[in-house]
Amino acid sequence: LIPISALFLSDLVLGFHAYVLTVYSSFFLISLFAFVFMKKAGPAKIAAFTVLSGLFFFISSNLAVWAQSDIYPKNSEGLILCFTVALPFLKNSLLGDLFFSTVFFGGYRLLAARFEATVNGSTLGAKSTD
Repeated sequence: LIPISALFLSDLVLGFHAYVLTVYSSFFLISLFAFVFMKKAGPAKIAAFTVLSGLFFFISSNLAVWAQSDIYPKNSEGLILCFTVALPFLKNSLLGDLFFSTVFFGGYRLLAARFEATVNGSTLGAKSTD
């Protein structure tokens, strides 16, 4: 709900667009799959899911642009052109997704480890005075 809420709030400020249903549906499906399949995920599984989610969003959003706009012809050449023109966005999107996944999930792991160490009566990096 947090990503979809953030998206909704930004759309309230910036304005809604023609592909809002595709974008929200994609985010919802990605979040649902993450909730179902990522219960106990390590770094490799998180990285793989991040890349697959980015590819899913790339495909669904560009397919919507091709199907719903008059920018590209409604044939195989138009579909290929639509995806080809969008390739630079894919690279930046995947790099951003991987960066923020690392920050969020890595940060969570660090905070969880620190909290667990504090609850268990020790602190990370503290030297014992015994």
